[in-house]
Amino acid sequence: MVRSSSFVFEIAVVCGLAVGFGITVGSTGSCLAEQILASPVHLRSGDSREWDTFPAKSAGSEFVRVFTSTKNNTARAISIRHDDVKMAWKMMLNGKQIGRFPSDENAMVELFEVPAGALKDGENEFRVEATSSKVDDIWMGPIHLHSRTVEAVANECRVTVTVRDRGQRVPCRLTIVDESGALMVLGNKSDQRTAVRTGMLYTIDGDVELKLPAGKYSISANRGMEYSMDSAAVHAKPNAKTSVQLEIHPEIDTKGYVSCDTHVHTFTYSRHGDASIEERMLTIVGEHLELPIACDHNLHINYEPFAKKMGVRDLFTPVIGNEVTTKLGHFNIFPVQNGAKPPNHKADNWPDIFAGIYATPNAKVVILNHGEDLHGGYRPFDRSHFLQVAGVNTDGWELKANAMELVNSAALQSDVMNLYRDWFGLLNRGYTITPIGSSDSHEVARKLVGQGRTYVRCNDSDPSNIDIDEAASSFVAGRVLVSMGLFTQLTVNGKYREGDLASVDGDYDVAVKVQRPSWLNAEKVVLYSNGVAVREERIEMGDSLVWEKTWKLKRTNHDVHLVAVATGPGVDKLHWRVAKPYQPTSNSWKSYVIGSSGATWVDGNSDGKRTSARRHAELILKLADGDMAVVARQLNKSDSAIAVQAAHELFAHGEKDSLDKLRSNKQLSEAARAGISSYLREHQEHLRAKAEQGAR
Repeated sequence: MVRSSSFVFEIAVVCGLAVGFGITVGSTGSCLAEQILASPVHLRSGDSREWDTFPAKSAGSEFVRVFTSTKNNTARAISIRHDDVKMAWKMMLNGKQIGRFPSDENAMVELFEVPAGALKDGENEFRVEATSSKVDDIWMGPIHLHSRTVEAVANECRVTVTVRDRGQRVPCRLTIVDESGALMVLGNKSDQRTAVRTGMLYTIDGDVELKLPAGKYSISANRGMEYSMDSAAVHAKPNAKTSVQLEIHPEIDTKGYVSCDTHVHTFTYSRHGDASIEERMLTIVGEHLELPIACDHNLHINYEPFAKKMGVRDLFTPVIGNEVTTKLGHFNIFPVQNGAKPPNHKADNWPDIFAGIYATPNAKVVILNHGEDLHGGYRPFDRSHFLQVAGVNTDGWELKANAMELVNSAALQSDVMNLYRDWFGLLNRGYTITPIGSSDSHEVARKLVGQGRTYVRCNDSDPSNIDIDEAASSFVAGRVLVSMGLFTQLTVNGKYREGDLASVDGDYDVAVKVQRPSWLNAEKVVLYSNGVAVREERIEMGDSLVWEKTWKLKRTNHDVHLVAVATGPGVDKLHWRVAKPYQPTSNSWKSYVIGSSGATWVDGNSDGKRTSARRHAELILKLADGDMAVVARQLNKSDSAIAVQAAHELFAHGEKDSLDKLRSNKQLSEAARAGISSYLREHQEHLRAKAEQGAR
């Protein structure tokens, strides 16, 4: 605990620019801000360090500062800078709560009201304390007490901002950051043309007058990951007119693909987060989403009337969906017939859950959401009931979803490839699963809608009239790309793309193209064949926004699925900050951006259909008829993914002795041996996880 009760802390009167805030003297020259806390303080709730970027020791779970003042007969404002707030922290003045920090990890400066009469003559106590014992490290401060009201401070200055795309008005998002690098409180309120939060404002057409405290700021404009960003430094002064002109434009060529977010929420219907459905319409166009899927919890919501009400229906095609939120996982479904009854979300097993989902009129796409996250005590891909390397649910439940989230920008994984490995295992097991990128956004600004997104291959000539059935068919067929900042495409022999089955006569070319906006970078691309990395390349783009590479691969005697994954360093700046993991597995975090192709299949056995690693393994075992020497010779012609499936089939059918014999064969290839070893290692991890779960 930080406490000054051993002495009386006299408030320092701050004239000129307040340190770390941006409040200056008013037009009369009188000081408007009094300093309560000059430097940031590190506070911690819980017993352990949340992130290793924080100091090992904190100042405690509460901050107390005693100061002298006089009774206020009218309301006053108090400004506080805070950073990395995840849990609830409350502010007390003389024993009465005057506010709470919002749950928002972004650095921001906010204003809170000190009610009339809250201050008293003489000593006053200001306190900030945690209201939860859960782990949360935060920075708090500086803190300033103002002589005026919140409304007066927040509306001290006017800055006119104009944003254009090649001379044309454009919906976009503005980010306003002070000299300390924090989002600045605004006097603007959400209305028919704007959606507003601290330091961020969505504008329907690129024209807006900002209201904010006097100070020096950086104002930036962008419109999702496809667009450039422009910014300008501004010194806002009272009673002085300030104007800013910004220019943004598309930098990524997405022709033939529609930008889609399959996981969009509103507070209006989901009842958590903060985005009203009217604000959501503005955030959708501000982030350039062409096919947003309404997925509030266990409800079918139609955006159509709200898009028309807000005057943005010509910019996107709304789709009715539903996040079927069960105690055994969350599943987004779409498109749903308007007025259809939501499926039963209280079923207690997957067969009944999926039966209800597929009985929903018109529902074609069924997405397993955040499969590595724990909700309601259940994690779909928990190692106690899922063998990742083999794609096997050990409870015997069949995953009847036809898609799964690999990138959820509101619930990122500590390990960027964790969900990809789940997906690779499922594909090798024989499941037809489309990869998905989404935002899972419930808010206007904390987690940006469309930051994670899916690009679906279909006619994109008119965003207001996208053929929903065509888009749904492309989803089911896997004709998609997954994006969070990077746009990655893969082509086989210049012809076959994601979702296709490539017919090849011999060795074949695999071309990979990575695009980025100018405000972030790519640094590595990996090509996976049946989930095994077969090529890896450092990306050196320089000033270029496009990187391309072609590899020659040898044709195998079995089918493979190819996926290209590009990654780069994450964005820390607040105009598009990548959030830390929602349920981290480590307190160390390396932020990233990512873009991946869907799966392109190569018909290695020339039978004209996709044949999974599992099916190849089953054929090998059947033809060998128990002869492990024959199995070994055939696995030597295959990749490690097929060896994994062969190991599981032997193990699952009680033939562990045969598996041991196979593994000990000295003629077994390195790839086959690696596959068998990885399966056995993961099976042991599964048994340990199951035992631990049973002990709980």
